[in-house]
Order: sequence, then structure tokens, then C-alpha cells
Amino acid sequence: MATPAAQGLESRLHVRARLGWAFVLVALVLLALLVWTRAQMGSQPADAITYLAAGERLNAGHALYALQAGDRPIINWAPYWTVPLLSPPPIAVLWRPLAALPGELGVPAWLLFTGACVAIPLGLAGRRRPLVVGIALLVFDLPLSFQLMVGNVDGALLGAAFLAWFLFLGRRPGPLGALAAVMVAIKLTPLVLAIWALAALRPVDRPRYLAWFVGTGVAVLGVSLLGAGLAAHLDYLGIAARTATSGASPFSVGGLAQAAGLSRSIAAYLPDLVFLPGLVGAVVLRHRPALSFAVAILAMTLGTPALYPNTLVIPLAVLAPLVWPDASSQPMVVEVGDRMSSRGTSPA
Repeated sequence: MATPAAQGLESRLHVRARLGWAFVLVALVLLALLVWTRAQMGSQPADAITYLAAGERLNAGHALYALQAGDRPIINWAPYWTVPLLSPPPIAVLWRPLAALPGELGVPAWLLFTGACVAIPLGLAGRRRPLVVGIALLVFDLPLSFQLMVGNVDGALLGAAFLAWFLFLGRRPGPLGALAAVMVAIKLTPLVLAIWALAALRPVDRPRYLAWFVGTGVAVLGVSLLGAGLAAHLDYLGIAARTATSGASPFSVGGLAQAAGLSRSIAAYLPDLVFLPGLVGAVVLRHRPALSFAVAILAMTLGTPALYPNTLVIPLAVLAPLVWPDASSQPMVVEVGDRMSSRGTSPA
């Protein structure tokens, strides 16, 4: 027979679970309302269409980072961007087969993919910690609505960040290295997550991680060169440099500083002052993997000059070590249905 203390604990857990699911439901209703409202206002999946246009240009043999006659028009929002694509060439190469689909079917396929990358890890996390996830969904409802509408690659990066944590817990340094290389190729800021993984892994696992990271990186670069050409990669180096110095978005730390009156020449360095200390912090805190992972995720999010509302979905990856703690660091009380067990967990 359960003791009164155990019955009281179980009752409190039931209340927390019901409250958590209530938060989840409210967040989902609000999210659906936001997406519907933006759709009624004529909002388009702008980023997905940008990727589609990039794939179309490569398929037509046109320049990737410049428009010419016959190219799909792309909005020019100077000074934040003056080129039709800000991402590295691999995303455009990935989109070449999607752009070749009839009727622009690549766009809904991409939206389903990025939506699944967001929904699946959050859904799994919600099953285990509904209260924590419910609160997180309420806080991040607006960025989530932007992400679901625009179809930015940040949705895929969120899912990849969850997967990186699972691979770390499962002591799978090879696949973790391959995943990190793909993330860095798609968007440069995940470099901080790649360095976190190298630092947090056991010394015996690091050579295998590096081998897979380098091997996958070389393979991705080879495919990207074949699919986009050397000129596009050289063009991107200049675009990345210009974005870092003069193209800070209004929502980035540099853009907010400029809005507050700081000169552009100084504000341009603020994302670096977030990214670099975050990178160092992730390495210094490597013996506390959950904390160092969270630092890396925040640096990856805030340490970029091209930060937009949808980018703010990436910090939801911090839920991963909260929901699936590192058993080697400390045991944690977790919910398992209506019962409780005090033990470390690993991703099932």
C-alpha cells in the first residue's frame, strides 16, 4: 500500500501533468490561430520560395548569388540583404531536385519536412514533460508561427540539434560528427555546436567524431562544388563578410544596438561578442554537458547577424537535456506514465 507521502506526490504529479497538457493545448490553439491569421493576410512561405528560386537558378545554369533575365524575382531588403540568397551553396544544391518537381511541389514537401523537424522532437518531449514543454510552447509561439509559415532551414536545424543531443547520449560519435558537418555546411553558426560535441565527448570518442566530421564535410563540399560550381562558393565568402559587417538584421543583437543609437561600425561586432564567448563557454563547461549544450545553442542562435523571428525557435533545443538528462552526470526524477522513478534516462 502506498504511503500518504507517496500518494501526495502522485497527486501533485497528476495535477502538474494536467496543467502541462492544458498549456500545450492553449499553445497549439494559439499557434494555429497565428498561422491562420498570417495565411489570411497573404503571407507566403518566403524562405522556402527563396530556396526554390536558388535551385531553379542552378538548374538553369545561372549564377547563384545574382539575378538575371528569366530568374524568379526575390525581394531585395537593403541593407539587410542585397543578394537573392544568404545561405551557403549546399542548401541550393539540396534544392535542385526539389526545384525540378512539377507545380512547385518542392515547396509543400519542404514545409512538411521542416514542420516535422519541429513537431516530432517537441511532441516526444511533451509526452515526457508536458508542463515544461507546454510553458515553452507558449513562450515561443510567435517564433514557431513564423517558422511554420516561412519554411526556413532553422526548423531543420532545431530537429538536428535534438538529434545531436540524442547521439551524444547514445555515445554515437561517428553519426554525431556527420550530423555536425552537415549542419555547419547548411548554416555556419552550428560550428559552435560542432565544437561543443568535440569537447564534451569522451577522449576515446573524439578521433572517431573528427574522422566522420571531416569525411562528411569533404563529401558535402564535393557535392556542393559539383552542384553549384566554384564561383558560387567564392561569391559566398564575400556575401558572408558583408552580412557580418553591414547586414545585421533588425532583430539581431547588432541590429538592436543600432536601433538604440550605437554606430553600425561598433554594432557589427556584437554578434561576435556573443558567439565567441559562447563557444569558449561551451568548451569550458564540457564536463557539464547539459549546461554546455545550452550555452552552445544560445550562442548558435544569438551569435549571428542574420537573426530573424523564426531563428528564435532554435533555443527550444535546450529542452533536450531537460527532458532527456545525461545519465552519466546525475540521476534525475522523471515521469513515466503515472509512476515515478529516480534514475538516469536515455533516449528511447
